Amino acid sequence: MENNVAEADRTKEYEGEAAPDSLERSLAQVVPELDRLQTEHETHLKATKGRFNVFTVLRGAGDEAGLHSRWIAYLLDPKGAHDCGPLFLNLFIKTLQKIGVLKHSNETDPDFLSSLRDFDTAKASMGTEVNFGNGRIDILIDSPGSGIILIENKIWAAEQADQIARYGEYLHQPKYEAYKAKALLYLTLEGSQATTAGDYSSKYRRISYKQHILSWLDDCLRETYQFININQTLQQYRNLVYQLVFRSTPLEKTFMTAALEVIRKNPAVIKHYREIADAIEALRKERYNAFKLEVNNQLQGDGIALSEPTEASYYVYWRVTTIQQGKWTESMLTIFFEKGRFFLGAWGVEAVERLEKDFFAKMSNSMSSRKLTENFSNCTAVVDLPEIFTDKELSIVVANEIEFKERVQGSVEIIGQYVKAATVICPKVMVRTI
Repeated sequence: MENNVAEADRTKEYEGEAAPDSLERSLAQVVPELDRLQTEHETHLKATKGRFNVFTVLRGAGDEAGLHSRWIAYLLDPKGAHDCGPLFLNLFIKTLQKIGVLKHSNETDPDFLSSLRDFDTAKASMGTEVNFGNGRIDILIDSPGSGIILIENKIWAAEQADQIARYGEYLHQPKYEAYKAKALLYLTLEGSQATTAGDYSSKYRRISYKQHILSWLDDCLRETYQFININQTLQQYRNLVYQLVFRSTPLEKTFMTAALEVIRKNPAVIKHYREIADAIEALRKERYNAFKLEVNNQLQGDGIALSEPTEASYYVYWRVTTIQQGKWTESMLTIFFEKGRFFLGAWGVEAVERLEKDFFAKMSNSMSSRKLTENFSNCTAVVDLPEIFTDKELSIVVANEIEFKERVQGSVEIIGQYVKAATVICPKVMVRTI
């Protein structure tokens, strides 16, 4: 009873204005303060050139084959043009020994780590995208008679059919029987379990960018501080990996710390955060559905349509179909939605086998006004669609319907241009008539 009276008194006291712990009052204080912090953060980024990263200029941040596998293999190669000999490979092996590796069952594997003691890094050779007849190995480290390490690198792409099992069979063939150290390492952002190991589930080992690669890069930075060119490039790559793993840069983490203090002083925001988050996700879904519907409506006038969304491990994707000789024909062209962004590309292993060898070059020439990325998430000749669904962009398109429609029209233009160019360049991109 007393609590009800006290509550009534408080309500009466603040009648006609927001209560001191109300969401309205808190937002009135929080939003301007967060805007101020955001402005300071942007100013600092510009002053320090904190957004500059040579890797993301040349490749997409999640480009497994063209960026990460190639760069990691380059560093690990004792004969690499970095002229550091086996330094980076030695540090990589020490990192594995220091942190350990996990089996599929989440158990550690001390026996494998012990076998690495005799790995002759000076004699090791390096290969990337090694074709062994039943697949392509991302990174192959071979020190004859001493050890062999296969690394399958996955950031956002899904595994192919029986992929880890096929690589396991390759590793355990007779020609490697005498090798003291043999390992199939499955490298992911968080150290995820493989889903395609089959009977080889007990024979592959898990490592992660979050633990192993970041720790290895820290060691590499310490050992190369006197070599400016190498050290600065290693730092940029570390920044990229950090951003992939933690979804933010160190500078963004500093901004988040300041934002945390603003929220701490205005706890009503915390009290209502579930409603706020749910409302934002509802808006995101609303815009998502409206985007696909409007894009489809506009594309169908040009004989192009999108399938219903298909859920995959890390993204949602839509197949593109076109009118061919009066019938709808499915293509290997796919729009996929990943972490707030849309991409368009020729999808999957089947597509790579069916596409012309110079498909990327021809598409780049045909779409000279667009920036294309090669081999991103198992795609070939990928182009970005206008951003709409990241938190920052969502706030813009929710507040401005005209902006939303312009983003839709921009996507329609890119999709139409891409599909028409692809079907002319490579008729084999068409899969089957529906």
